[in-house]
Amino acid sequence: WFRLAMQHMHVLYAHDAAMTLRVEALTPAQDRTPGTINVYCKPEGVVKQVSTEELQHNRTPYSRRGWCRAEVSWSSAKSRGRSFRIPPKDEELGCAPVSPVYFQQQVESGGLVFTHRSDEKTVSELQAKV
Repeated sequence: WFRLAMQHMHVLYAHDAAMTLRVEALTPAQDRTPGTINVYCKPEGVVKQVSTEELQHNRTPYSRRGWCRAEVSWSSAKSRGRSFRIPPKDEELGCAPVSPVYFQQQVESGGLVFTHRSDEKTVSELQAKV
């Protein structure tokens, strides 16, 4: 089911009935409350509780993350703007979808990166469908 859903992920973001809320920044360290979260542990093949303090921060800026940029582009393809940054920025006017060629150039040049390199091909193929 997961692979089938992945083949059509772009439809979810681009559909006029869907709204996208983008959380582009983490909660500031001084405002975080220690706790635990359920995380899938690949080596063990199980979901287990992990302290939030043990989690590793993804240091790649939101604007350079391949999946994030694709989701923003897909959301921008709607006839009505329904993609919002949380919290909003005063200067934010909106986003425009990017062409598949431009997206692929960004991936190849290293302008966009993926945590899982195997996602590059999947996301680029989806970008070509929007």
